[in-house]
Amino acid sequence: MAAARAANHPNPTALATFASGSMQEGLDLKSLLEVKRTLSPDDVRTISTHLLQYPRNKPGGLVQKLTKHDSQIVSAKRKDFEAHQNSIYRCVQAALSKHTQDKGEEYELLAICGVNTEIPRNGSYGYYDNYDGYPYSHINIWARMKGSQLADVAPTLLFIQCRNDSEDTTDSQTLCLPVSESSKDAGRCFHCEQSGTKIVHPLSHSYLGQNFNFEEMARGKHSITNNELVGYGDRRTVFLDTSEDDCIYFDPAWDADFSVRLNEAAKRELEGEDGASSRAKMRMVKEVARAMAAFIHLKE
Repeated sequence: MAAARAANHPNPTALATFASGSMQEGLDLKSLLEVKRTLSPDDVRTISTHLLQYPRNKPGGLVQKLTKHDSQIVSAKRKDFEAHQNSIYRCVQAALSKHTQDKGEEYELLAICGVNTEIPRNGSYGYYDNYDGYPYSHINIWARMKGSQLADVAPTLLFIQCRNDSEDTTDSQTLCLPVSESSKDAGRCFHCEQSGTKIVHPLSHSYLGQNFNFEEMARGKHSITNNELVGYGDRRTVFLDTSEDDCIYFDPAWDADFSVRLNEAAKRELEGEDGASSRAKMRMVKEVARAMAAFIHLKE
């Protein structure tokens, strides 16, 4: 419970209940698996098989059916997520291919573990064709050198800087290089810290967001201070829009609370739109009345 509160979890009681309910499974798995840095495919299958022995009880009560409007919201968010996911995956594969051409090292992608798609170039935004108007992304991935003799080698953490509007790797700003897993050996990035995105950056290589803004802050010419930057990133990390993730993983058989919350939010939004529409119509009527009164006054 204390850890849940310290993490500013919106429902610490529920998190504590979930964590304590998973303790027995964790203890059982600890005895099954060796202490190792990485898990093999066999380890993953062992974990999956073992967890299936502990089926979760579905929540009691009836699950509220989503309205047609809410169902469309969930569907749209899922499609946006899948499109974005596919775009990032293609960019990562293109960056790995370029790394193979340049360095002769062929990596196999294991996992994409961090993405910030909000990287401007020298303060420039507004690229219409790019993701949310930002031209670049910073990405961390886990990858392993290809080769059967290296199957048991620990994966490598890579940093990728790539364009959002294409998979063109000829851009001079495109990067793909290994980075240290230790945060004390990592570089800082103004844009990733501001967005609250945890990306490990290279210490001895130039990238977007590394110098300009920090130099401005050091001279006292930037609009925010270093402490404000850190605090802003922390707030972005804590206060997330849970509806985004909830929509992606929504299961009507389990997520009764989300169904209720989404329907209530949609109702408030609809009422707000109706209210705003009524006020707008009233203002229009008043403007027409004033215009008519002024016209009549001129005639007189």
